[in-house]
Amino acid sequence: IAVGAPGNLLWLPTGNNKPRYSLDDGRSWAYCRFEGAEPPNGGMRRHNQYSYQRIQLLADKQHPWTFYLYPVGTPAHEAPSRQFRGLWKSVGGGANFTRMRKDLIGPIYGTDAFNCKLKMPPGRSPHIFFCAGDVDADDRDANIGLFFSPDEGTSWASIGGVREPLDFAFGKPVAEGRYPAIYAWGGLSGVRGLHRCLDFNPARAAAASWETIARYPGGSIDSG
Repeated sequence: IAVGAPGNLLWLPTGNNKPRYSLDDGRSWAYCRFEGAEPPNGGMRRHNQYSYQRIQLLADKQHPWTFYLYPVGTPAHEAPSRQFRGLWKSVGGGANFTRMRKDLIGPIYGTDAFNCKLKMPPGRSPHIFFCAGDVDADDRDANIGLFFSPDEGTSWASIGGVREPLDFAFGKPVAEGRYPAIYAWGGLSGVRGLHRCLDFNPARAAAASWETIARYPGGSIDSG
């Protein structure tokens, strides 16, 4: 669920079911509509199953009636998938969505169908960040990092440094007026753990530098 203006909720059920929106705190729900596409229930890999740590639904807190949704379509990429795959935006509380991008964000189909994350740093709309998410329970990491869009998902740039992050989040800027800090659980210079970027510049996304904060935060050897 993503929360917008007071009373406005957007719900993406698991099991690849179609998203719904509410304008009355969840007392009633209606299906979201997508311009030029009619997504069927099932098959579109919106949210395959409840166990995935998947965040593909995003509320713009600076523009409370605005939401973003990222479905990845199917491997065969048949007609419904071609109509529906990509990044969508709604400015009416989730009732109607317009397509912002007609393809995947990540470079490899399949990885972002599992544990992908779509997030927006506080106070920085229309900037959007994305990671395909880790799909392995091991210390290896593929060369898939974070991605950054300065234009609400139309174009994307790869952020240098941390590889195959399972998740990421934003924190306080290192100084007033600077970009929010970025934290990521992934691989950096052969070390899998928690890493931090304090110098992100939207104009030079590939030049971001990272430092390792902890290998096993809290003493746990599980993934962050």
